[in-house]
Amino acid sequence: MTIGLASPISFLRLILQIRRLKVDVVHTWLYHADLIGGLAARLAGVESICWGIRSSNLDPDKTRWSTRLARKVCAWLSATVPKHIFVNSETARVLHIELGYAADKMEVIPNGFDLSRFMPDQEARVSMRAELGCAGDTLLVGMIGRFDPLKNHQGFFSAMAVVHKHFPSMQLVLAGTGVDCHNEELVRLAKGAGLMTHTHLLGPHDRMQN
Repeated sequence: MTIGLASPISFLRLILQIRRLKVDVVHTWLYHADLIGGLAARLAGVESICWGIRSSNLDPDKTRWSTRLARKVCAWLSATVPKHIFVNSETARVLHIELGYAADKMEVIPNGFDLSRFMPDQEARVSMRAELGCAGDTLLVGMIGRFDPLKNHQGFFSAMAVVHKHFPSMQLVLAGTGVDCHNEELVRLAKGAGLMTHTHLLGPHDRMQN
């Protein structure tokens, strides 16, 4: 389906595909997929349907209307469509119960991390600082995430302006979609905080463990 446009034909094809594959379990992820995938699986006769929720920010000013609508419909259907609803935090569980999600189906499964990849690495520490042109003892503060109001880059720079007073040589390293020097709004935030000369905007990056 095209983003933002529901397609009845594609929805029907999804139902038929699930039936053809004789699927035992359907696990969907985030509101739109929970709604569309959940309904398709139910109409295809699947009994074990699991919804995944990874959001705890319900601010209407930072959430698209289509997402808010999908979330509301999911709340109505939560008592009948999914067998389990998995959330990644206690905060998300409480917020979605308040929204009308079926409390008895919700289970908290915290985010997991591969500690064989994400661990202290002296070689990566040295190489990253060399790549950025920083001294070996430079304090680096990182923020990983796409440029989106939900990620709150404005709050990040406001906080770092305070930290900078105590650590004037620190450097900020930001990565993610839209997080580059071509993003005028992001550059404005960095300059407004007096931190542009201390900021490295890497854009999309595939070496998060470093």
